[in-house]
Amino acid sequence: MPKQIRFFTTALASVILAFAGLFQPPASSSQKSPQATTTAARNAALVAATADVLKETSEIRQLAILHPVQSSTQSRAEIERMLIKNLDEETTPAQMHAAEVTLKKLGLAPPDFQYRALMLRVLTEQVAGYYEPKTGEFHLADWIDLDGQRPIMAHELTHALQDQHFKLRRFEHWPKGDSDAELAVHALIEGDATLAMALYVANNPLRALLFLKSLGTSGMASQELDKAPRALRETLLFPYQLLISRELIGPGVCTSRLVGTVCPKPSPNCRNRPSRFCIPKNTSPTKRQ
Repeated sequence: MPKQIRFFTTALASVILAFAGLFQPPASSSQKSPQATTTAARNAALVAATADVLKETSEIRQLAILHPVQSSTQSRAEIERMLIKNLDEETTPAQMHAAEVTLKKLGLAPPDFQYRALMLRVLTEQVAGYYEPKTGEFHLADWIDLDGQRPIMAHELTHALQDQHFKLRRFEHWPKGDSDAELAVHALIEGDATLAMALYVANNPLRALLFLKSLGTSGMASQELDKAPRALRETLLFPYQLLISRELIGPGVCTSRLVGTVCPKPSPNCRNRPSRFCIPKNTSPTKRQ
């Protein structure tokens, strides 16, 4: 399976958390803060929200903020252009064709299945925000209410903290023939951020209501994801469904003792180096259904 777009938050993956019992909406809610009605006001609100969410996410994740994180909103057209650019940069036409043919030959996709077209439809439909390691910035969809996006911000700002401490770009170019390890790294990174997002919401259950309300009013859907071949759909969702035990979160210990030894080039010193993604002995992940 060719490389997939990294470090974006899907609305569906976030909703999975809401119905997995990780947080429960309260019986009553307080009045929502006024929505920014102008671009200038929204940008100012985003800057303030970024600083606020980053601070709390840093405390949850127990990773210090090494420098501020720049943020901005993007339109559907801008996000679609980013998705096309990243997909074409990370996956060659030959790799996409090979994935398409393989799924068809194995009977996992219909004869008219087109890999690239479906991936673009799925990602455009689902993406609500993403972190860009190349620039150290994260971007939010401009069609979703800002208050409702705070859980998404917590997810993306966890990626920013990961990047500041562990340099995510070193995982972008994985050796050929090692796709299982590559998927393990993706699950480690996304599982870490998904757990941090869940804990962020759990700190104030009202956030669950605002988030679910924002999804309903923004027209977020999952028709394209639902129509995707099951093998591809489960591969896309897998990294977001693997949650790490809260006890494993700790400061500066190889992204806090997460899943498996997944250094690109394993070495005897891997588990003792906090700059790598590693795991100490006798530690295992916790998988939630």
